[in-house]
Formats: sequence, structure tokens, C-alpha cells
Amino acid sequence: MITPSPPTTDVTDRPPVLRIEQLRFGWDSGPELLNIAQLELAAGQNMLVTGASGSGKSTLLNLIGGVLMPTHGEIEICRTQCAALGARRRDRFRAEHLGIVFQQFNLLPFLNVIDNVLLPLQFAPQRRERAGVTGSERHAQAQALLSALGLEAQHWTLPAHRLSVGQQQRAAVARALIGEPSLILADEPTSALDPVNRDRFIELLITQAAAAGSAVLLVSHDPSLAAHFERQLTLGEISRPAVAA
Repeated sequence: MITPSPPTTDVTDRPPVLRIEQLRFGWDSGPELLNIAQLELAAGQNMLVTGASGSGKSTLLNLIGGVLMPTHGEIEICRTQCAALGARRRDRFRAEHLGIVFQQFNLLPFLNVIDNVLLPLQFAPQRRERAGVTGSERHAQAQALLSALGLEAQHWTLPAHRLSVGQQQRAAVARALIGEPSLILADEPTSALDPVNRDRFIELLITQAAAAGSAVLLVSHDPSLAAHFERQLTLGEISRPAVAA
């Protein structure tokens, strides 16, 4: 059973963005994969989830995102239990409240960078309004995020397939942050980076998310990233119980 490390800062005045109680999950044909007693993540807070391959890191993200349903227990995002929502409402809720950074970034290759960043707003009216009332205001927020993340203006109108890996990564983070979602989920986003660029990228992600008031939950096989995060959760091997960091 997992209990994550406590927060290093006082978060009593910040509402919980993510709350997990007695979460259990296992595939039908296998043993229990995840067993998390309690986890809370407040607005603006960040957490690193580490563990060996097969320990359930990506499965945890899919459970939080409502792609998978827990075997037992509760997952609340912004005080809403996604498992209680129908599929269509769950998709809309995910679009409104979650920003996701995929391992392979999942940019649309022939859309330019600005259009890729703005894409989530098409499916999330509240998030679109937070990004700006008018199209020009939303473009301005996309440009401000890209600039803050270190992607130069000459790249903003290029199709995504012409960007380097590091540039695609920054565009993917800007897309996740646009419209100030409550929670950013990041799945191994630094796996293709060298240590210097990896550390620089993590600091950019955390800084920009904090500025937007978004919580960050990042999963990685690399425990050396822990120095960048307020909290850490370590998942165990499938064959034995997971242990807290």
C-alpha cells in the first residue's frame, strides 16, 4: 500500500485539485497492480511518480484521466469523481480540467505550432474562455506561453514536423498549459533529452504551471528528477507491494 511523501510547503490554504482514496487497480488476468491509500495534490503543487517498468505509472495517469476505471476506491479531480460521469461527460471534463504532455508529444504534424497549442480549446468552452474572450487574446496567450518556454517566434508558424525534439516538447507543454487547466499530467516527457536540457525543461514546466495555478503530476523512470519536485511517490514492481518514497 502506498502513502506518498508529505508536502514540503503549507498547502492548507489551497484547494485539492486531485484526491485519491483507497485506490486499487488490477487487470482481469493479473495480480493487483496499484494500491494507493491516500493522495492529495493541491493547486500549484507538483509531484513526481517514479517506479520500474511495469509498476503502473502510465496506468495511474490513465486512471486519473478517466481513461481507465478503478477496481476499488475514489479518484476526485476538482471535487468531481470522473468514474461517476458518462463517457461523453468524462471526455468533456478531461478537456476542461486536464492538460496532458504525452511521451511522444502527439502534435499534429502539419498544423503550425500556434494551432497545435490552441487545439485543446476547441473541446473545452470554459478553458477557452480562460485563455481569452477573443481569438486574438487566445493567440496572445499561446504566444506568451511559447515565449516563456523558450520557443522563438520564428518557429510559431512552422508545421510541427519541422521542429526539433526539444522544440516539439516546448510546444506540447504550451498546449497542456493553455487555458490554465487544474492539473497537468506528464508521461515520461524528458526521456529523449540529455541531463542538462532535461533539468532545464522540468524547471520551465514547473515554473509555468505554478504561474497558471496548475498542479503537476509527472511520471518518470528516472528518480534523479526528484530534486525538482515538492513531493514524490514511488511505485513498486508488479510482483511485490509498492513502497513510498
